[in-house]
Amino acid sequence: MSYIQDIAADLLRLEINTIIVDELTCDKPSNLRRAMWELAEDYRLKIIDIEADVYHETTEQKRLFKAEEALLFTNLTGGEKGFTELREYCEKLLHKLEQDLISSSNEELEQDLRSHINMVDRIRRQSLNMVNIFKQLRREAEANPDDFQGMDITNDHNEEQLDQLEDLELLPMQVSMVRKAYEIGTQQILMQTVVQVEGDITSYITPKFLKLDAQDQNILLGVHNSAIANSTKMWQYLFDTVGKMAGEAFQKLMPGSKRKKLR
Repeated sequence: MSYIQDIAADLLRLEINTIIVDELTCDKPSNLRRAMWELAEDYRLKIIDIEADVYHETTEQKRLFKAEEALLFTNLTGGEKGFTELREYCEKLLHKLEQDLISSSNEELEQDLRSHINMVDRIRRQSLNMVNIFKQLRREAEANPDDFQGMDITNDHNEEQLDQLEDLELLPMQVSMVRKAYEIGTQQILMQTVVQVEGDITSYITPKFLKLDAQDQNILLGVHNSAIANSTKMWQYLFDTVGKMAGEAFQKLMPGSKRKKLR
């Protein structure tokens, strides 16, 4: 029943994101361990790129900085140590960027700084989420050692070791958190629509979308609206299915403890 409740709780909110990526590799990670490792690696590269772009002008300066800064990371993993180091790095970089934003008098530079601050803060928050997943695993292992006997729950390993380990066993909500973070990665979200189970709908559009020409805007709006329609239909189906499986336990998760029909 706990498994069903975790799924049901995750269904109380539907989020649709539209993202433009430079290229598609169509290559998915083989398991959760590798997904978290690739996510951490993506985060490390991104924050170093941001710092290089903000604080160094020439291509050679940027290259040298990236080579030197990469050596500062000592935990090149997708585990608790790796994401803890990322979170701490982001907190320091955020402080620097925010101070630069306060002292800046250049409007164009301020827009770039705000964009960088949002990205670094996203990496910080997601890294904290990953750390909390491992902390929860450790607490569960300490409380139920027999259930975790012989299981590696750290994921603090190099890339070559990942495929030799049994995959992590996470709760549905944790799996969803990892997958979402991996899918979005460090790409910039142009549009986002959030639908709450009680009927509230909120849409967000970024300044970058508004700068696109009318034709590109129409294409993206069409893609986004189609995704909303298809996702809502699937959401309704999953919602009804889980509701039937969970019965009264599912009802208690609903706002006001009363189920409201999705429209």
